[in-house]
Amino acid sequence: MKNLFVIFILLLCFGLSSCRQSTAPVIREKSIIAYDNNVFAFKLFKEINSEDNAKNLFISPFSVSIALGMTNNGAVGTTRDAMFKTLEQNGMTIDSINNMYLGLQNTVAGLDQAVQFNIANSIWYKNTFTFEPTFFDICSKYFNSAATPLDFNNPASVDIINNWISNKTNGTIQNVIASIDPSTIMFIINALYFKAPWTVKFDSTKSYIGDFYKTTDASIKCKMMLKGDSLMCYENSEFQLAELPYGNSSYSMLVFLPKSGQNIDNFISEMNEGNWYNWINGLQLNKAILTMPKFKFEYKNSLKQSLTILGMGNAFDKSADFTNLSKLPGVYIGDVIHQAHIDVSEDGTVASAVTVVDIRNGTTSEHTPENVFIITIDHPFVFVIMDKFTKSIEFMGKVLEPVY
Repeated sequence: MKNLFVIFILLLCFGLSSCRQSTAPVIREKSIIAYDNNVFAFKLFKEINSEDNAKNLFISPFSVSIALGMTNNGAVGTTRDAMFKTLEQNGMTIDSINNMYLGLQNTVAGLDQAVQFNIANSIWYKNTFTFEPTFFDICSKYFNSAATPLDFNNPASVDIINNWISNKTNGTIQNVIASIDPSTIMFIINALYFKAPWTVKFDSTKSYIGDFYKTTDASIKCKMMLKGDSLMCYENSEFQLAELPYGNSSYSMLVFLPKSGQNIDNFISEMNEGNWYNWINGLQLNKAILTMPKFKFEYKNSLKQSLTILGMGNAFDKSADFTNLSKLPGVYIGDVIHQAHIDVSEDGTVASAVTVVDIRNGTTSEHTPENVFIITIDHPFVFVIMDKFTKSIEFMGKVLEPVY
């Protein structure tokens, strides 16, 4: 009953106060690369969910795109074409794509002084292998990535790379690389760190222990956060959507809550770029009462199978053509490892992600007022973190069981 009492108090507060005007900046025309990244984001998220749908899921398609964008500068011919197709970059030149990656990274990382969003790229290569220096030059110019030689036969190299990842993600992601395969000649890495306070924080004194329904018949107890606020909201017959802004409103989290009886995986299957822009363009400012769980978890997976299914199989084959990376034969992608961390609390959100491209050589029912939007997130939901300038999706997740 505690949450019902708090909701009643919040409704009274709405009657005494006027709606605040949205402080979100004017959204300029989205860039081509941001749109293409979003198309890729939905493809990748749906594919991973189809393979690994029984647990919480959290990825950064933005990180994956950047790491593969760097890698594609080493690819040639059908290998590059396959990567272009998977990343939704058909019809563009590698030079224009590199320029757009540079512009997008610089834009999204500096939108809001109240939000910390760090993007870091690096290349670590086997010191006895021969590489094309122009590959390093291009990655340095457009991705600000330093190239560092290491003795991959020395076990200390694992710690050096993992320490760089930990440092760039403020200690939130540890031990991504367990060991170095004897055939590995290079690691191409992107790391993201995002720390943002809510524009209007949840009042921790209103948080309570409530029920989260994993299924209609099974529930668990978890810490639920509650706020009354003026939020951008959207609703149709299948789900509710609420936008929670961060900082000075240049970034936001969008929470998608399928209606009772709706299967969350069926909802995810409907996520695509067309629906995405229709949904976010349909958001309207409403008085709202939002209840959602605190949650914190980490997700790690190999993306090799997902990316192969999405069309990039050629790059994982020993017949791949990466002669712009090295003129020596047999260079291919051995694996793409992705690890991400999310922490959502009353104060805000900490999210981080790392993508490691492992380059190898093959020769080695209460009554409420009609004008108040009620969204109670007490069963599985999907969330997206985006910047509101380019509308690029930086992070995506599915919560089946909130843990904190």
